[in-house]
Amino acid sequence: MATISYQEFVKIFNILPFHSEIEFIFSNTKKTYMLIKYEDSISFQRCGNLIETIRKYNLDADFVCSGEVFYKNLEELYIEKSVDGICLQSDWDRIEKICVNNSFNLPEELEEIFNVYCNNP
Repeated sequence: MATISYQEFVKIFNILPFHSEIEFIFSNTKKTYMLIKYEDSISFQRCGNLIETIRKYNLDADFVCSGEVFYKNLEELYIEKSVDGICLQSDWDRIEKICVNNSFNLPEELEEIFNVYCNNP
């Protein structure tokens, strides 16, 4: 069910600039997760609202953000269990949607990503 293979994702990840944000939506959950690429590490987290917002608006606790968990690189995140027990290596096929920098959906806009990030260094 994954939108693209992990190998294809690595190619895209490698051309993205630092501070790129990549959102993941997995099947069988209402939660959204985000990977952020930094100069010397990456982070992974469950997206959501701060606990104060949850209480103020009486929202479902599933929408509380987890805070960033940092990894040395993409490969380390891929093999480790992370937030909510997600392991990209074993859960990759559960990915229903990937959105890059809140602009590009994969795989539909794969060509556009390469055009933007490869032709405009």
